[in-house]
Amino acid sequence: MTLGALALSLAACSNPYDPGQRALGGGLIGAGGGAAIGARAGGGPGAAIGAL
Repeated sequence: MTLGALALSLAACSNPYDPGQRALGGGLIGAGGGAAIGARAGGGPGAAIGAL
């Protein structure tokens, strides 16, 4: 819950039209998704590999 509130508060301070910020956000979403899938499939080491 706290992490979600922190993410929303930081997202409010960004420019959605800045290509650099959009690339960074997309990279973070991709790394998080890869880590989640890796953790599900292979445990701790799978999460580390999925985040890369």
